[in-house]
Amino acid sequence: MEKYHTLGDREKATRIRDKKLEKEQERVRVKYHKKQTAAGKRHLVGSLKVIQKRGTSFCCDCGAEKKIKRFYAYYDDVGELTKLFPDCKKCNRRKHRSGRFALIRLQRKNCLEHYGHAKEGKLKCASCKNRDFDGLVLFNPRYKNERAIATERTYKKLSNYRYPEIEYKVLCGRCAYKRINSRRK
Repeated sequence: MEKYHTLGDREKATRIRDKKLEKEQERVRVKYHKKQTAAGKRHLVGSLKVIQKRGTSFCCDCGAEKKIKRFYAYYDDVGELTKLFPDCKKCNRRKHRSGRFALIRLQRKNCLEHYGHAKEGKLKCASCKNRDFDGLVLFNPRYKNERAIATERTYKKLSNYRYPEIEYKVLCGRCAYKRINSRRK
């Protein structure tokens, strides 16, 4: 058993021992996190108080250790961390975009197939027979300006309303703009 000359010496020794223990726990935690990330398991590393004290956390997607400001986080009135998203903002945006664009592309494909009266892979422009999927658009002949060309919002509404019977034509972008410009004159 160690002998201490004063109470201050004892407190100092206790602080040093606690810091060593914290460093060892941190080393083990980082090693465990890397092992879990390599295995493909997602988890939040450490309690929220420890993460807030440390000021950093690991992104469960890219595996990098980043500051808390790089994550979406919620704080209570006192300033305590109440919720921390497991992915950093950059990875979260990338996932959100890729999922959103996939959904928009699917809605667009379904709308074009329905209003083009074509089976999958047989889509083509009604006037020039162009088969390029990325160049095809829905065209509403009732309008005389750019509103005649369907947007993301139009595709979403049509798919939500289960493709109502509206007079739409599937045209390539070039043919659609030709029709719009010919109506303006």
